[in-house]
Amino acid sequence: MEKWKSWAFGIGAGWVLLAFVSWHVDSTCGVFFSKACFSEFLEWARWIILLKWVNPYQQLLAGMAAVAGGAFVIFAGREQIQHLRETRARERIDNALDGFYTIGTMVSDYRRQITIESARTAPAPIPTPDPSLLRDLHYISPQLAQHFLRVKWHSENFSRRCATNSDYFRLNQPYQIGYATCLFHIFSQIGKEARENIDFKPRILLSSFDFDQEPVERACAKYSLQKKHLGIFFKFFPITALTIPPSP
Repeated sequence: MEKWKSWAFGIGAGWVLLAFVSWHVDSTCGVFFSKACFSEFLEWARWIILLKWVNPYQQLLAGMAAVAGGAFVIFAGREQIQHLRETRARERIDNALDGFYTIGTMVSDYRRQITIESARTAPAPIPTPDPSLLRDLHYISPQLAQHFLRVKWHSENFSRRCATNSDYFRLNQPYQIGYATCLFHIFSQIGKEARENIDFKPRILLSSFDFDQEPVERACAKYSLQKKHLGIFFKFFPITALTIPPSP
């Protein structure tokens, strides 16, 4: 709208200047500041200011005004529709992010419990979210929703197997730490992007997202994780140190 105002002002000013120059060229009164010329100019100005020039062109001006009014209505309507669409899209994203953060909290809780050094038994698995929360997560990133459900299944299977096999926890805890750590940092970094980027768009492809590897690398060093412990998440966090075989 500001651009239209600038253009209208420029066109109006240019038209006034051209009208004045044209009048002065056609006038035979001489120098503009002479008494005769100045009086003629005032008469010309009164003719414009008092809109005496409108009478011969009433129908033409009425038609032009109608066309301009219709164009303005169409333009304003399009602007309003676009604004409503953008507002609704932003509201949909904000609502979906509420569900996204709720599921992210579930992942964070599981990660905190599975990394307790004194733990000797499997923690409670990741709870099953309400279907509406899963729809929200799927809206933010369909890929992330799939990975969440996969890690959730692993947490449930881990809990069941530990209940019947006393060695299962010790042998498989690193896998659960790797899965939960990677998934937690995916949620964390996407959430940060959503908070800081006003142009945040949903339907994120994880393979196209630029993940920060440093926090996962620190976790791998802290819990002595290997490449296999990250599973499919290694393609999102391709930590160089994990690809180097340990020294014999």
